[in-house]
Amino acid sequence: MESPPVAQRGRLPSAVAGVALALAATPSPAAHWLARDLGSVFSEETCVAVSESALATYGRLFGGGTVRRSGWVVTLDDVGRRGDDAAITCTFGSGGMTRGTLLIHSVRDDFARRLAADQISGYWRSHAAEADDAHRRSLGLDRFR
Repeated sequence: MESPPVAQRGRLPSAVAGVALALAATPSPAAHWLARDLGSVFSEETCVAVSESALATYGRLFGGGTVRRSGWVVTLDDVGRRGDDAAITCTFGSGGMTRGTLLIHSVRDDFARRLAADQISGYWRSHAAEADDAHRRSLGLDRFR
């Protein structure tokens, strides 16, 4: 089989390229979501408590609706008083740890979604570090830091 001329290699036919461009320009439902790994803590209880605290802190400082907990998921509606929603899931990770994952949904502004994610992530990590320090102290491991 003969290879195509150099000028044609790697090019899509114009009809396929047009369809690909049209699909790329159409917003998908996933385009309105942002997911961010927050890291791990030593238990689901701690993850949920840290998540409630982080979302409540964000809501107090920047506006938000009610913080709710349902099992291993913590939510904040009306994030920043923009009608957006945030959820933090606490799922089992490797080594017996629990991973926090932040999800933010907004149909409008990608920049605002990223800014809220940065702020909530910062609060979560700060509260998680405090919980980790308290856990280490309770086990008598604080002197090894």
